[in-house]
Formats: sequence, structure tokens, C-alpha cells
Amino acid sequence: MIKDTTWDEKELSWHGNDDDVEGPDPLRWFGLDEYEWCHPWHLLRLKEHQLHWFIKLLDECWRNGGILPSAPEDLEKIVRPSSKQRFLRELKTLIRPFEYTEDRLYLVYEQFRELWLEDESHMRRAQRVLSAAMVVIGKEAA
Repeated sequence: MIKDTTWDEKELSWHGNDDDVEGPDPLRWFGLDEYEWCHPWHLLRLKEHQLHWFIKLLDECWRNGGILPSAPEDLEKIVRPSSKQRFLRELKTLIRPFEYTEDRLYLVYEQFRELWLEDESHMRRAQRVLSAAMVVIGKEAA
């Protein structure tokens, strides 16, 4: 299930609701698997500017739990290409590794989505343990 999300044009950042997460974000980086980056046919065929755009999309996708808006105008705002027409012509090539949601409102990068869901599950468990520990500590202090 994908969280309710919003596109914030003022900040040029598309993000989910993270009000329930406290402290530093444990998912501030993602690794690049050498095999994944050096062997897929899709990446080998990208031109230099397309690879740049693809990395920008991946960066935004990672920060948003493995999902992106599917509207071309929103993707253009993320990538900020020098030529809008060129970007729109080549967009289909860029989004090939992504999957559309059933309603086609979002693009999902499955590898990132799985990692986020796994880490969110761990974070929620850790928060529950911490909350329970705080209750116990509070009782002992009283």
C-alpha cells in the first residue's frame, strides 16, 4: 500500500508524510550494486544525459519510499532538463525499469520499495520497543 503523498512544487520535492518518524533518517543513502549498474541492457543503452536524468529520478524515488509521481510534468520538475521537449520524447526510455501502480498515478521502483518497506518495518518495531521501554522507565522512576 502506498502512503498518501503530495507534490510540493515550491520545494521541488515530492514526499510522503513522515510526521511519525523522529531523529535522523536512517534511509538517507542507497548503494549501487556494481552488477546491477554495469550489466543491465537498459542502462548500457542510455545516453549520457539520459543516465543523468535516470539518476535524478532514482534519487527522488529513493527519498520517497521507492515511488514517483507518473505525470510527465512532475517527472520533469524532478529532473529539470534543459529541453522539456527532448525530455518528454525520451521519457519512455527512462521509466522502463519502473512499474506503474494499478491507477497509473505512480511509478514504483520495486528494488527500492522493498528495501523501504523492510526498513520501515524494522523502524516501527524499534519505535514500539523504545516506547515500551520508556513506559517501564517511567514506572520505575515513579
